[in-house]
Amino acid sequence: MAVDFGTKRWRNDDSNLRLAKLRITRKILFAGPLATVLLTGREERTNDQLIDYLTKSLAAPPLAQIAKHFESMNNKSQSAMRVLLQDYDQFIGILSGHKRDVLKCKRGDSKSREEVKGQCKAMGDRIQSSLEQIFYKDNLFKNTFQKYAVF
Repeated sequence: MAVDFGTKRWRNDDSNLRLAKLRITRKILFAGPLATVLLTGREERTNDQLIDYLTKSLAAPPLAQIAKHFESMNNKSQSAMRVLLQDYDQFIGILSGHKRDVLKCKRGDSKSREEVKGQCKAMGDRIQSSLEQIFYKDNLFKNTFQKYAVF
């Protein structure tokens, strides 16, 4: 994803949009299936149960793959999950509105572009912190993440 972003960055003027998508949606696209895989085997005892779990879980949207474990998360991770959902919803609003064209340098002035770019950076930073809380600090994911997701 990063190489693709780097290549396209030099071809177009919409690198602000690409950077925002890299900071926000691409992380979530990675984190959702990671959550599913890290929690594989908690209740599945047979291959058929494992296949059923993976088929159903991986068919869900990435945020849903994380959020379905909300009740099992500690309080800090539940708060982080709320921030993650709110910021992603706000980002989808940007993508579906006129601010998308501002990020793509097709609308607005440099001041409005910098403002929207700053909003996206702040959302990306909060999403990063939220994912770190959930995967690095919550016991639900922490041990399996350290054992299997990091060498």
